[in-house]
Amino acid sequence: MYQIPSGKGFRNFNRVSNIYQTNFGIKKLRSPLRVFQAEDLTNENPFEINNQVSLIFAEKNKGTKYPIKYFKWTGERTHELLDYKAEPSDKLDALSTWMIYNGEAPVKNIGKFDYTIRQGINFGTRPPFFDLQLILDKGHLVQISNLDGKIKDIEKDKVYPIIKSRHLYKWRIGDSKGERYTYCILPQSTPTEKNEDEMKVKYPKTWDWLNDFRSELLSRKSKVFVKDPFYSIYGLGDWDSKYKVVWQSMGFYPDFVVVSSVQDKVLGKKLLLPEHVLYFVPTNNEDEAHYICAFLNSTPVRETLLTLTEGGKSGISKAILSKVRLDKFNPHDSIHKKLVGLSKKAHGLAEKDAHELDEIQKEIDILVKQICKKKPLTL
Repeated sequence: MYQIPSGKGFRNFNRVSNIYQTNFGIKKLRSPLRVFQAEDLTNENPFEINNQVSLIFAEKNKGTKYPIKYFKWTGERTHELLDYKAEPSDKLDALSTWMIYNGEAPVKNIGKFDYTIRQGINFGTRPPFFDLQLILDKGHLVQISNLDGKIKDIEKDKVYPIIKSRHLYKWRIGDSKGERYTYCILPQSTPTEKNEDEMKVKYPKTWDWLNDFRSELLSRKSKVFVKDPFYSIYGLGDWDSKYKVVWQSMGFYPDFVVVSSVQDKVLGKKLLLPEHVLYFVPTNNEDEAHYICAFLNSTPVRETLLTLTEGGKSGISKAILSKVRLDKFNPHDSIHKKLVGLSKKAHGLAEKDAHELDEIQKEIDILVKQICKKKPLTL
């Protein structure tokens, strides 16, 4: 409740004017609370169900002043208390998510994120659209199979490579089996595109495939699909950007990678797309993408994200990453240019699992610390 946006009401400790109705029909005035200490007992697992547990200590009729004392219990073996502090991540919003830290607050790394953050493509259901295999190249057609074993020919133009969480690592893509991506069908190129006539005439094979799933697609609960084609998808914002800096939204995995087009042996050159549980920063400038990636893969940013999330299951959401300061790319800035070069080098070495990556990481960390010491510039 401390570090998720939905916990805003819980964090409203200084409430003085809210009136509510009790079960007995009596209205009572909520008193303000001075929260002076919180303790994280998650590692102690007191209820033996591996959930997140904490205590707060407060006084009535006094206002909370930040930072407050925050302690973390180490677990069942040592039962030690680690000393931290907690305060709102936005100084202008007392109800904003907390940053939890030891030592000094990472205020220089908190600020304006100068880029758009997008969510990957959301299909609403898997069998009709993604986790497809390409079985046979048939010229402008390709024979595909989904995980249920359904096989059919469709037009290549509507098939794209797509990465999932299992493919994404720091500086590189590729799962434990060496698979770099899977495949999906992209029936629309713009949100709510009404292209049924085009699909029937220009892509009849793809239309037939999707039509086989009509009942399943119409049963999707999202209201987004009601007035649009039965095969509609969403999360198409900036899907066609040439470069994307991608990361996982589920769990604490602050690993970022630049993706672009791939040369597929069946489809030819195609944009690599991210699925809906991935977030990305879109750009059409390769150097800008590598600057962003280097900055976000730095140790100072990782430590800042830890203070904002505690490394919990809630992951690195758009709301969380938006609190990290990231200045616009300046192609004339010597530090920015160095970060671009280091990111490109890291992407090349990551495929080889080279020891040299450690040295690159150290260089990146030094440069990012220099940026964070400066005041952001308006270009």
